Amino acid sequence: MPTGATGQLGLALPVQGELSGTWGDTVNNGLTQYTNIAIAGTLSFAGDGAITLANTTGDATASNIGSTTAQYMVIRVTGTLTTPKIITAPSYSKLYLVDNAATGSTVTFKASGQTGVSVAVGESAFVYYNGTDYIKVASDLITALTGTLGVANGGTGLTTLTANNVILGNGTSTPSFVAPGTNGNVLTSNGTTWASTAPAAGTTFSAGTTGFTPSTATSGAVTLAGTLAVANGGTGQTTYTNGQLLIGNTTGNTLTKATLTQGTGVTITNGNGAITIAATGTGGTVTSVGGTGTVNGLSLSGTVTTSGNLTLGGTLSGVANSALTNSSVTVTAGTGMSGGGAVALGSSVTLTNAGVTSIVAGTGISISGATGAVTVTNSGGAPGMVLLATVNATVSTTLSSPSSFSATYNNYLVVLNGIEAASGSPRLHMRIAVGGSIISTSNYLRVFGSSSVDGSSMQGTGNYVEVSQDVNSLNIGRTLSGSFYVLNANSTTAEKPFYGQTVYYNGTDNTYQSVRSAGIFNTIASVLSGVAFHWQGGQNFRAVGNMKIYGILA
Repeated sequence: MPTGATGQLGLALPVQGELSGTWGDTVNNGLTQYTNIAIAGTLSFAGDGAITLANTTGDATASNIGSTTAQYMVIRVTGTLTTPKIITAPSYSKLYLVDNAATGSTVTFKASGQTGVSVAVGESAFVYYNGTDYIKVASDLITALTGTLGVANGGTGLTTLTANNVILGNGTSTPSFVAPGTNGNVLTSNGTTWASTAPAAGTTFSAGTTGFTPSTATSGAVTLAGTLAVANGGTGQTTYTNGQLLIGNTTGNTLTKATLTQGTGVTITNGNGAITIAATGTGGTVTSVGGTGTVNGLSLSGTVTTSGNLTLGGTLSGVANSALTNSSVTVTAGTGMSGGGAVALGSSVTLTNAGVTSIVAGTGISISGATGAVTVTNSGGAPGMVLLATVNATVSTTLSSPSSFSATYNNYLVVLNGIEAASGSPRLHMRIAVGGSIISTSNYLRVFGSSSVDGSSMQGTGNYVEVSQDVNSLNIGRTLSGSFYVLNANSTTAEKPFYGQTVYYNGTDNTYQSVRSAGIFNTIASVLSGVAFHWQGGQNFRAVGNMKIYGILA
């Protein structure tokens, strides 16, 4: 079994046969040192701040006695305290001598969670733990008290007090007193101290517009008499009889008492806080009410006795429209119309065309119908074209409009106006778009021919259609122009052919050339959505020229 420690002071408890070679250190650090401070040791604290004491236990290496070790006998407080200093000790059976040698405030010595005892400035007291909290068992203020207890120790510094005098504080000096003075005097303050003075006598007293009057204007009890006026929330009345009501009266702004007056067939009974109104008859009957006659076409007929109906019939007549409510309406002429205004019942208003008076047919257009539906017809015999898109060339690798086709047009004309390559002598390629995406796979059957060479060549299947030979990019201003037809764009049952021609300056042969080219987009089920051009080898366009796309009317 190892060395233990006592519960109250934590003194070492060596076991027989133990501590070989460390016996002396263990006894000194765990028994002798602690016995010494428990009997004669003093633990001092200076100034403000709460302190918690705790038992410590020594061993062979050190005594472990510290600045808050609880085994000390004497606890001394010094310095200046601005607030009560709280010292919490262990909840063990222990006797302490607490010495408050500080100035300014008290020392509270207690167990954890308890209130403890208060040790005054200059007081020394024995305290011990009674199983719940620390209590005071002896104090030098009691055992060593002789003479007169001064103000600094909670006394008055006096040995006698005059009967019935009021004590007035005087700082750290002996207090002063105020005598009762004359019978009826009261304590009054002058802003600095207190004095016994006679109460001030009343000189005047007014009840204002209340209707009350005071019985006296001198000292003593003042009695009000009279009746509270209406202007101050009263009634102006002092007596009532059964059934009387208060009724407002503008004359004098008063309340007048009055009772209800009964009439024929009605009785009024006034009681104590109650009014009863009753009918004296048994009810009435209608003997006969009839309605006859005709006015402005409306006639009244029928008879009412105890029951029955009166009937109004006929058709209103003989009343001018102007005598009727809402006898007219307002008609407002809209855009391209004139006329309108207020229209009386039974009258009319005319609206006329103030804008378009006729439709003139232009060249190739015929018009049928003058009123109602008007039909405009293409009578020229040739389909028309509608400009759908204009794409200006920029410094990029493509000149593209992948989504300009629509379901409105099945055939399209694509026109290239003065485009140029930015570098090299590349050839121009053409591709088709489906669903807004340019198709760059081998879906093209293509034929290529040039006016500078005799005949044409079948190029077979590829991922584009070649529409020019080498275009000289060094001669700025020598542009490429051309046009192409794209047919059957919306068909899902046939191939889509396209053909056209370009004119340009050939950078290899140094000749002007005109090339005819054609091709077929062989994906039958696809609907075309647009077109794109690019230079062979991925060269950029110059920012000159444009591409225009027209829809061809069927």
